[in-house]
Amino acid sequence: MVANRERCAFFFQPLGEALHRCKICGADRKQLPGTGYSNLVSHLASRHEDFRAEYDNHHRGIERSLQDFGYVCEETSHRYQWLRWVVERSMPPSEVDDEGTRAMAKWRSTNSEAVKKDMITVASNLLSVISEEVGDLHSADYPARRGETTHWRERCLLCLGNADPADVQSG
Repeated sequence: MVANRERCAFFFQPLGEALHRCKICGADRKQLPGTGYSNLVSHLASRHEDFRAEYDNHHRGIERSLQDFGYVCEETSHRYQWLRWVVERSMPPSEVDDEGTRAMAKWRSTNSEAVKKDMITVASNLLSVISEEVGDLHSADYPARRGETTHWRERCLLCLGNADPADVQSG
């Protein structure tokens, strides 16, 4: 089920100061932060009865990033930036607990446990995507695809920090 936040981000353009403009009819609606999306959803339901179908048709079969969608919630963006910062610099997750590090960052503070959890979630999701792309490793054409599979395995091991690059190259 699609969250009201996603639908509202699709159908409304934020104007600032709690105002949002409907992209369908141009009406301005007020929605205070932290109060949910009831006012915006109410507008869609009363003025644009087919908004759910329109939303579903637009997104059916299209793979889009959150940036393409036009909205990334601030909390998700900050958590992504912290994760990216730690992984790209090969730093320990505990680095985000350091007050000096937090002072330099413009993102909302997080903690090392949250970063570790995000790393596990991302790794798990990445492995699921890779297994779908690579397919069944026990199939008849496995030897022909072994190079591709080995490449993905190596990338995962390096990204997760479970292997030394020298060991991965030779093994």
